[in-house]
Amino acid sequence: MSIIQGGRAQFLKFSEPAQRGYRLALNFEFENARKALAGSQTIDSRYVSSINEVLELLLTEDPALFTLYEERFENRLFRNPKTNDEKFLLAEINLQWAFVYLKFGHELDAASHFRDAYKIAMECRRKAPSYLPIRKTTGMLEVMVGAVPEKYTWIMDLFGIHGSIKNGLNDLDLIGASNEPVAAESKLIKALIEGYVLQQPSKAATDLHQMMQTQQSHSLALSAASLYIKSAQSEKALELLKGVRQSNALADYFLGEVLLHKGQYHDAIESYQRYIARYKGTNNLKDAWFKTGICFRLLGNTTAADSIFAIAREKGNDIIEADRSAAKTMAAETPPNIVLTKARYSTDGGYYDEARAALSNISDVDLPLKRDRVEYYYRKARLEHGTKHMDAAKIFYQQVIDMAGNEPWYFAPNSCLQMGYLLVDEKDEARAKEYFKKALGYKNHEYKNSIDSKAKTALNRLKK
Repeated sequence: MSIIQGGRAQFLKFSEPAQRGYRLALNFEFENARKALAGSQTIDSRYVSSINEVLELLLTEDPALFTLYEERFENRLFRNPKTNDEKFLLAEINLQWAFVYLKFGHELDAASHFRDAYKIAMECRRKAPSYLPIRKTTGMLEVMVGAVPEKYTWIMDLFGIHGSIKNGLNDLDLIGASNEPVAAESKLIKALIEGYVLQQPSKAATDLHQMMQTQQSHSLALSAASLYIKSAQSEKALELLKGVRQSNALADYFLGEVLLHKGQYHDAIESYQRYIARYKGTNNLKDAWFKTGICFRLLGNTTAADSIFAIAREKGNDIIEADRSAAKTMAAETPPNIVLTKARYSTDGGYYDEARAALSNISDVDLPLKRDRVEYYYRKARLEHGTKHMDAAKIFYQQVIDMAGNEPWYFAPNSCLQMGYLLVDEKDEARAKEYFKKALGYKNHEYKNSIDSKAKTALNRLKK
């Protein structure tokens, strides 16, 4: 390992096998990456080996691999790291496995390794401020802690853990602009933070797409595609997903989402079923079955849809919000309004002409239930928001809030959240805070975790 000393930035150098393995890991070529790294026990190779295994676990949720790779992770741990490189490796693998443990439902293990990563990384940054690699680790940690809702900061204080989103992004920018071998990884992490924490998915997707002009990897393509989907630009996600679908099952799930948005229901069914057949884990499984049933309903085949919904009720779990939403929808006394469902997915994908056509064909007699009437105005609000008609969007969001009252549907809380964002854009921070706080007050809706998290993050940023 070669580090430049003496007041200047200190770098981590990757050997040629580690560079090759790193590229293969980020391209989801996990077996080829293992071959490239075979026999090497240097710090850089151990870091890349861990990244390779963690990415495979996060993408597959394979329980057999979890048992095997957990043992390898424990063998990589060591006491009393002496060099900055050793501290970097130890902090990184602890943080990586905090994500893995969280994914596999081991929350206490996740918290323990997160705390270890924080302690090691922050001490390294304090004692060796010119050692750049640790800024990737501290950048992630700062953002994650900085995004913790204010009501839970006492827990962080109890363990001496403090963070700032701004400081974290600064650390990621610092290493992203360097010649470090992990600079591109830092840029990818920052884009995902911008998209999912700071709620700027369109900008983040564009940034990743620009990175792909000079470096190609399936991790970049899959991340960019997920952000394009989140920002209602499913058409841009489509080609990216076609290029990576052979490498991992998650791409099939995302492709099913895009094809559902696009109205290509037969193709969407095929993609969801490929995901179900290939995926080893349980997350998104209930949702994939549920949306297969939705596609059949949108095709007019209610018999097939009902059969699929019966399977969906038994499959997977309801831990993540997509699965929880599917479970709650299927538990309702009446199925979702099919025309509103068409408008929903068209809007979600950015196919606004199709969404407007669907909504224009709805009359009062098509909306017999209060939930349907509230959802109708919610879909109108989302459509106007997506097409940049902000005044109209605000009118419809407010109508949803007034009509819904305290019903346990996500339409009103998300309307409050979106109103808050619109008011922030208008520099009306006082009213924006009121709407963000109101969003937090709704109970028991299917997207409570994500809406609450977004509202709390927005309030924290306004406060700071």
